[in-house]
Amino acid sequence: MRALCESVAYSARHCMETLGVTGTVTACGGGTRSAEWAQVFAGVLGTDLVVCDADAGILGAAQVAWDSLGEPADAERWRAARRTVTAEPSSAAYYEQGYAD
Repeated sequence: MRALCESVAYSARHCMETLGVTGTVTACGGGTRSAEWAQVFAGVLGTDLVVCDADAGILGAAQVAWDSLGEPADAERWRAARRTVTAEPSSAAYYEQGYAD
């Protein structure tokens, strides 16, 4: 299972580098419910991973609906709870070597 998580993270890193995307990454849903998966992802990317609460999708849909009514939406009010997972230096170095190979 760990190898599957690593392969998804390496693939995301490849896509980000190809597109020139840098900086902190925000993720929600699915695998983000697993603290281990989030830590692997942050390590492979070598950057912080901001993980949104499971309700992020429905909150986004509610904000779009509110905006469609012509009412200004308060972004802070609709923002989902989040936590930040920081890449551990030792695992980031390990994954960096794996990515280079």
